[in-house]
Amino acid sequence: MRNDIVLYTHNPLGMRHLKLSVESLLQGQSESFHWNTLYLYNAGSKNSTDEIINYLQSVEQINFSCDNLRVIEWDPNTKKTLAQDLYNIFSSYNQVGERNNVLLLKPDYCLSHTFHKEIQKYQNGSPFMWSLPVYSSKEWLDNNEIKSFLSSQGEFVDENDFIYCRVKEDGSETGNPFDETKPEIKYVGCKVSLDYNVHYFNSISSEFLYRGVKDCTWGGVANCFIEMKASGVPFIRNFNSYALHVYHEVFTKNNKSDRLDARKIIEGQRY
Repeated sequence: MRNDIVLYTHNPLGMRHLKLSVESLLQGQSESFHWNTLYLYNAGSKNSTDEIINYLQSVEQINFSCDNLRVIEWDPNTKKTLAQDLYNIFSSYNQVGERNNVLLLKPDYCLSHTFHKEIQKYQNGSPFMWSLPVYSSKEWLDNNEIKSFLSSQGEFVDENDFIYCRVKEDGSETGNPFDETKPEIKYVGCKVSLDYNVHYFNSISSEFLYRGVKDCTWGGVANCFIEMKASGVPFIRNFNSYALHVYHEVFTKNNKSDRLDARKIIEGQRY
């Protein structure tokens, strides 16, 4: 089974997030894995596509190899939404006609060191969707802290002295609303997600994204996942690896408001 990566960057993400994300995959994995093609889709203005390519080609690779690097061109005349970008990406990808497994990775997410180990379980060619459980990091965590966590914490745990799980499998949370804003909490967990986080899936499943997201607004991609489930695509529940969301502001030229979730925007403890 061949495997591809779609690396998709957009505003307001810059090189700090890109490096943390890429290095978690190219340098931070505990087991080796071979990838077929990395597709780069740059819808951002922080760094040019050439800058990103030069960086990708300069990174030392540890337990990682990839045969090809290709660019999916961003059309600035299309709508400035994540859903539109997903439509652009997979309309182009599906034209290639590959039936590979695909990692959809945005640079505001990093991968735990166990990711390569876990994806070796899904190489039989069958349709599936694995939306990784997610930790969101607090705004004050620096790169060294984040890298240390990714390299030492392999699996998703609901809680400890510095982890608070806001959404467990049954929908409950560790404590009471806003408890996660306490200063001792570094990471806020979520086990259930139908949003724009990190997904690993068989490309047959990407046809649902291609068909479903073109006219979606923010969050509407959840409907595509619902359609996948209704059509019988198995959704993997695997907590032996996770994705880590690295905090960033969301203000851009096309978005003038902060996150709508009041629990995420407490100054000093934002996530």
